Parts: sequence; structure tokens; C-alpha cells
Amino acid sequence: MKRVVLSFDDCEVDPQRRQLRRNGIPVTLEPRVFDLMLDLIHKRDRVVGHAELVESVWNGRVVTRSAVNACMSRLRRALGDSDGRQRLLRSFPRFGYRFVGEVRLSTAALPHLELIGRELELEQLASCLKEATAGHGRALFVQGAAGIGKTRLLETFATRVRAQSVRVLKGVCDESDDPLLLWPWVQILASWVGVLDAASIRQTLAATGPDLARVIPTLRPHYSAEAPSSAEPAEARVRLLDSVCSTVLQLAARDPVMLVIEDAQWIDADSHLVLRYLLRRFGNVPLLLVMTHRRSLLRRFDGNSAEVQFLDLNGLDPGASHELAEAVIGQLPSPGRLAELLELADGNPLFIRELSRASGHDEDPLVVPDSLGALLETELHDLPSAARQLLSCAAIADGTTFRLDRLCRAAQLSDEEATAAIEASVRQGMIAPVPGSDQDYRFLSSLQRLHLRGAVSHQQRAAIAIALQQSLD
Repeated sequence: MKRVVLSFDDCEVDPQRRQLRRNGIPVTLEPRVFDLMLDLIHKRDRVVGHAELVESVWNGRVVTRSAVNACMSRLRRALGDSDGRQRLLRSFPRFGYRFVGEVRLSTAALPHLELIGRELELEQLASCLKEATAGHGRALFVQGAAGIGKTRLLETFATRVRAQSVRVLKGVCDESDDPLLLWPWVQILASWVGVLDAASIRQTLAATGPDLARVIPTLRPHYSAEAPSSAEPAEARVRLLDSVCSTVLQLAARDPVMLVIEDAQWIDADSHLVLRYLLRRFGNVPLLLVMTHRRSLLRRFDGNSAEVQFLDLNGLDPGASHELAEAVIGQLPSPGRLAELLELADGNPLFIRELSRASGHDEDPLVVPDSLGALLETELHDLPSAARQLLSCAAIADGTTFRLDRLCRAAQLSDEEATAAIEASVRQGMIAPVPGSDQDYRFLSSLQRLHLRGAVSHQQRAAIAIALQQSLD
């Protein structure tokens, strides 16, 4: 992936990382000054007036000419253009300013962000793999919230294990209401047989090939005349599930293998049965099976506790969060702004990255970027309308905690509706009771609270505020 770099005179500007360099040395710029520079560079074909600058850089706020001039002076000093020659920024009295430097555009690869703050998790994965390659099959369930870094963790680990000649195959579960039959296992086995020639396929899949050809299209030309009869659907289904399980074990018996199934919260019933079959039979093969999921799966597996392990992926600690924010934007905002950003992100790497890129100016309120709004909305999708109504009221209420009885009155919910709404919200991980109280609750995610506030129109917000005030009476 590429990013555009703007070069002029002895300067380079990286808009995506919001960084100015002179002679290769980073120059610190206030966010407003950086925005002023970008605006003038993009409009360098003409003079930009005071009113237009205020509209685009100050978002239409009331700003005096002296404030604009002061900002321009700081920009001149940063660019080395404060000697009065106006090499880069030219003033046109009573009209405005124009950027007159010769700008060259180039592209550079986006910096690859190293995995930050996951050393212990990588050690647990490495320990499981060591046991598996010694011939003791292991299963690891990696569970955590959306954006917490499950995929990134496994991608980093997979890169390491491939260097150890361990085969890594991945399947992703289908979130649709009508997923393809055995879809994660089909992806895994199709990747494996895709590198085999015709003779190897016939030899390796002598017993299971005809069944697998039902779900793996690339196998059908090899078994077109041997397709199993579908006269007994129940028997054919059992035979297919057993063939998938047997083939996975056969694959692992040849060489150490790491199988990854992502988004297991959406695993279909037949794929889950194959998983359970595997966990009964994989103890003596060099297989590491890793599954990721957003919500805790029922721990009803037949493998013993040594074979099946769970890894709870939590948020990054403050030090790692700070390091990631700096790696994303290159130049950190003010300490107060950074603290506000990291509190909202709550250690979630995806939230840190997206909020850092959209942090704006220190005096502007932080908002949920569109890239995160859609994700946060999916977490609310399965809630009943009464729960959404209750949470919207809670998001508008003052303070970090809220009283259940007051919110239920403001949301105009019956006792039965309120009980169901609270139970659904708690079950979905939106809110939790405050310890020691049976009426006080709090949001588990400050970012979700901010998203809910932003999703309410100004008119609705005013109505909710009135209802909350009346609920005190």
C-alpha cells in the first residue's frame, strides 16, 4: 500500500502521518498550523483569502485576521521561510496568501507497524506449537472484542512459524444467514490440495476424495465418476463430516501444521461438529488448531484440559497504547488530547489507530470516525429496540454511571421491557452493574457511549434530556 509524499525546497510533507521534515529532520507543528500548510499546498494554483482559510482550516469559527497571521508566521518559521523573501508563502495584502513553492509528488510504502504489546500472547502460541510439533495435538481458542488484534496476532505468529517449515492454512467462517456447507474446512483443505498434482491427489485422498469432491470444486474432475450416492442423505452427511476430519488428521500426520479458523462466533453447525470430532482424535498428531472468536464459546469439548486452551486477548497496557499511537501518527497530540484518545480506545489497537488518524485539533471534540462507527453498530445489531432506546438515554445522561430506574422512566419502558432491555445489554457486553449497587450501571466502552450519543439527532437529544430531567421529579 502506498502513501503520497509532498516535496518542495528542503522540505517533505507526509499528510497521512501528519509529519513535516526539513533536510530529513522532523519538525514539530501544531495541528492547526499543519492543516493550514496542507490547505495552501493543495490550493497552490491561486490566492486563498482570509474567509476561505477560516472556513476550511478553522471550520468556519469566528477568527480574527491577527490569529490567522500569527498561525501563518509559525508556518513560515517551520518552513524556513521567515527571512522576508517569501520563497514558499507569498502574501497578497487585502487578498490573502498563496503557496508558490514547486511541489513534487512521490509515493512511498506505508510503514509496516510492528505488533506491539503482545509478547506474552506470542509466547503462549509458541508453547502450544512446540507441544504440537512434538506430536501432542493442541487447540487454542483466542477470544476478544472486535478490533482487539486477534487476526494481527496470528498473522505475526504465522510469519514466524512458516520460517520453521510449519504449514499454515486458514479458513474464515461465513457470517451470512445461509453459509456454505463446511466453509472454513473447505477453505483449509482446498488450499492444501491446490498444491498437489493429480497423482498425489489420487494417492493421498484414496479413501476420502469422492466425499470431499462434494464440497471442494477443484477435486470434482478427479472423482466425477466416483461421486457417492446421495440416496441416504443422513448417511452421506455423516460420511462427509468424517472424511473432512480424517483428511485434516492425515494432513497433519504428514508434516506439522497450524490450522487457523477465524470468526468462529459464526461457525456453522456441521463445521462445529467436525471441530468436536477433531478434538476427540487429534491428541497424537502434530497439529495446532487455533480459532478466533468475539464472544466466549461454550467450553463443551471432549479434549482434555491440556489439549484445549483459551487465550483471552485484552486491551494493550498504557505504555503499549502510547507506543502504538506514536507509531501511527508520527507526531503525538498534546498530553491532554492523547490521554482523552487513549481513554476512549481502552487499549483496543484498532480503536487506537483509527482515533489517532482522526484526532483533529486539540480544541475540537473527539468524534467516532466512520471506519469505527460501522463496527460499533454491528455490536448493537442484535439488541431489541427497547435496549437500544435505553442505551441511547444512558449515553445522553451526565456522568459515567447511570441509575436504572431513572433511565427506565425517561425511556418510557414498562417493567417487563426494562428488565429484558437490561438483560440483553448486559449479555451483549454493552453495560455492567456498578459493584455494590443494584440500580447503578456503567458503559463498558466509552467509545460505544460516544457512538450512541453521535447517533442521536439534536432534536432527539433535546427530548431525551428533558425526559431525564423529568425523571428526577
